[in-house]
Amino acid sequence: MPTFAAALNYTSGCTSGEAGLTSTIDFGPTGTPNTTDPAGHATYALFDFSSQSPGCGGSWLNQASGTTIITFNAPISYFGFAWASTDTYNIVRVFNGSTLLNSFSGNAGGASAATVYANIFAGVGEQITKIEMVSNGCCFETDNHSYILATESSAVPEPSSLLLVLAAAVVAPFARRKFVR
Repeated sequence: MPTFAAALNYTSGCTSGEAGLTSTIDFGPTGTPNTTDPAGHATYALFDFSSQSPGCGGSWLNQASGTTIITFNAPISYFGFAWASTDTYNIVRVFNGSTLLNSFSGNAGGASAATVYANIFAGVGEQITKIEMVSNGCCFETDNHSYILATESSAVPEPSSLLLVLAAAVVAPFARRKFVR
């Protein structure tokens, strides 16, 4: 069974400090929540909004209880979000297709109850296609979701693909020889 390395770290502030962001989804000013990804790669399902401002201003995605699902139409290598009240009953699940890469609870990495910016990075050869934000209590408050599309160069070939390339490299020199009698 493969070992996955999707990693989480926290930074201060309400926005991502990563270079090369593909998009940032700000849920908008208070009272007018916005679920549109400016780059068009993220789709949200089963969400609720609050006009409360737990630290960064404007509307927040506020999952009172249940699961918000964020699906990406192209794989990403980074996902970040402002996370208010990092409660232990808040869980982030990171997927590549149906494979769970990792999950993090609100107390992961020494987060406090204050607002932090959570940064999730795909491990070497990994790609992220779906994020689930699960709350088993009230509430899971997030804002300013950012992501970076994965590049082809960041993908590591599967072992079966590597064997095929190796076999072709071994056979190719013999295929070109002409045998003379």
